[in-house]
Amino acid sequence: MRSGPLRLRPLQISELLDETFRMYRGSFALFAGVSLALTIPGLLLNLLTGNYKTFGLFLSVFSDPAAFSRQAGIGPDFNLTYLLAGYALILLVVPFTAGANIQAAIDIATGRPTSIPAVFNRVLRRYFGIYGVVALVGLMFLTFFTCVLIPLTIWILVSWSMAIPVLLLERAGPLTSLRRSRALVRGHWWRLFAIFVVTYFLTGVISSGVGALVGGGVAALVPGLSADVRGAALLTVLAVTSALTEPVFPIVVTLLYFDLRVRNEALDLDVLAQRAAAETPQVAAPIGARVAPATSAAAPPPTAGGPY
Repeated sequence: MRSGPLRLRPLQISELLDETFRMYRGSFALFAGVSLALTIPGLLLNLLTGNYKTFGLFLSVFSDPAAFSRQAGIGPDFNLTYLLAGYALILLVVPFTAGANIQAAIDIATGRPTSIPAVFNRVLRRYFGIYGVVALVGLMFLTFFTCVLIPLTIWILVSWSMAIPVLLLERAGPLTSLRRSRALVRGHWWRLFAIFVVTYFLTGVISSGVGALVGGGVAALVPGLSADVRGAALLTVLAVTSALTEPVFPIVVTLLYFDLRVRNEALDLDVLAQRAAAETPQVAAPIGARVAPATSAAAPPPTAGGPY
């Protein structure tokens, strides 16, 4: 675990990615625990639902084409009750999926003692606010994407990418968080877009590559396994590898939030000034001496969310 808060400074893309993976390695148990805690219930419901049968149906063609032909005529069966329960669970944990790893990254970056229960508890306090941000972003996405306004959709998604860190750190409401995110991103849109593309590419290659190599290879090539076992194995491996790579993007978003505040608002100088003021010993004035009122000229006032 990191022993102190993040050193605030402008980060180049290479430095940002290096800090991202350093933070992930240093707190692997925390990020992996948070992601797996969100993934395992959904995985169990998928297994109970019977979704793995579709994977097994297609994988069986590599080892037993005759069995594939027989099963293809019947089609996989699904448990409707568990399927509906799975959709309900997805809707219920949306704020945790969107905010838990960002909250974990915030705790580490600010040097705050944290744990898996503490992360979920802090997200729970902002549950409806996060839900509001996700709902507004989803509504925008459906509106513009269905109208074939894909460039505008991408522009808005990048402009609103800092909304969750703003909401968690600055205690802002959903609409205020979206406006604040757009203000922070203004002037840095292309840089953020490039970073997001690189991050998605890296995590996608790692997740899909490991999942396909381990899960798909074993499930498709090992002889003597039934189609259901092959499908369940592939679904499990894909879910776990996806969960283990999922924290990378929230860490990048969190580091970008601090990076943008340093670039736009001199957050690093603000924090240094406040720390220096807190560490300066107070000298008692002589009896009868007139004490001048304190001014704030030496240290700029904190921004809306404070130093963190």
